[in-house]
Amino acid sequence: MKLGMSKLGILAVCTFATSSVYAAIVPSPWVGTANYQAAPGAVGDEDASVGPFSNYDFSSGGVLLLQPDSVTSPGTYTVGDTYKAYYQSYVTDHVDKFGGTVGSPALNTNGAAGSGSGYELTVAGWFTQQVSAIAGSIPVFSIIDGAARLFFDTTPDYNFNSDSGFIDGANILTGNVSSGSGYLVPFVAGADNVTLHVGGANFDSNVYEPDTISSAAADITLRFNPFGVTGGITSVGGHTYNPTTDTLMQADGNLDLLAVPVPAAIWLLGSGLVSGLLLARRKTA
Repeated sequence: MKLGMSKLGILAVCTFATSSVYAAIVPSPWVGTANYQAAPGAVGDEDASVGPFSNYDFSSGGVLLLQPDSVTSPGTYTVGDTYKAYYQSYVTDHVDKFGGTVGSPALNTNGAAGSGSGYELTVAGWFTQQVSAIAGSIPVFSIIDGAARLFFDTTPDYNFNSDSGFIDGANILTGNVSSGSGYLVPFVAGADNVTLHVGGANFDSNVYEPDTISSAAADITLRFNPFGVTGGITSVGGHTYNPTTDTLMQADGNLDLLAVPVPAAIWLLGSGLVSGLLLARRKTA
């Protein structure tokens, strides 16, 4: 089945495969601090203790490029077609688990190349999605693979128009997109979303404390803005934007850090031990 391709917003929901041993887990946010003076390449004018925080807030001026990868007929959606999405932005704030902004005074987010002070945190990611079905007028996608990386750079130099400065720092946090699903909805004046759950997180243990980050969940809000943020952009992550076949959108977003998951059985065992100890104390009292 084919579906005519028009200007569409994206709502993609991605989940991650885990071992059946950990099928039942108790999710929890990672809560900790970051010492950017301990990051590779730091020169000493960065924030030495940011936190406790649980979330990175990305700029509302980020961008996402969607390109056909392997399609049956350009301009239409057909079951089996694959598309690649490329996203890049920068961190504006650290946020605690209650939604409050955490101070990071040296975080430089103005993109001034060679400013000589502070540091920047940039994010670059990609994922592949395949059309698995056409439900009415809505193409349904399966997420095949992908990755997301966070970079630390002591010289703020990101530039969307020149497509540079996003991956030239030290990679301090990374994760893989391994599976998931999504669908496209007709674009309206409002915004649509991409939600990615990033599993298998690796991080710089010199920067993050405690060393318990296991995964992350990214929520990206998309909207068309051809005469604003995306107006002068010709490529994203080294991938050239083709207005005829590609879709380019302004992207706001954030990244929730998650702690090492604990199997539910462990919590049940723990509660059982506590109950046993309390009962024993009552019997001996």
